Amino acid sequence: MSGSYLLDTNVFINAIDRQLRLPAAHYTYSIITELELLAFPGLLSEEEQAIKVILAQLTRVELDRQVKTETIKVRRSTQMKLPDSIISASAFVAAATLVTDDVKLAAKHAGNVISLDTLLSR
Repeated sequence: MSGSYLLDTNVFINAIDRQLRLPAAHYTYSIITELELLAFPGLLSEEEQAIKVILAQLTRVELDRQVKTETIKVRRSTQMKLPDSIISASAFVAAATLVTDDVKLAAKHAGNVISLDTLLSR
């Protein structure tokens, strides 16, 4: 399998909980996802280390000028919550398919979007 995918925070959590191995592809994530994962209250140090190991293998989309500009457009046109707007904009800027199990985000994202189960079935 080839392609570029941006993984939403809930996909990371679901994949880790289910101990999934994702198919070979280019995976990215938003800086927002990193913040949401590592700032989770009650996160154990072993869990933090495991998350950091996974994230180190992927490409992070930073909150740069292009992502900021696209986030403003997304937020104004969809009224998504700001973190979801940043994740949506990050997928757009990275030219990646958004992988999310968040039905509301999936419905409002203007680009390509699939669920984790759909990704796994490809």
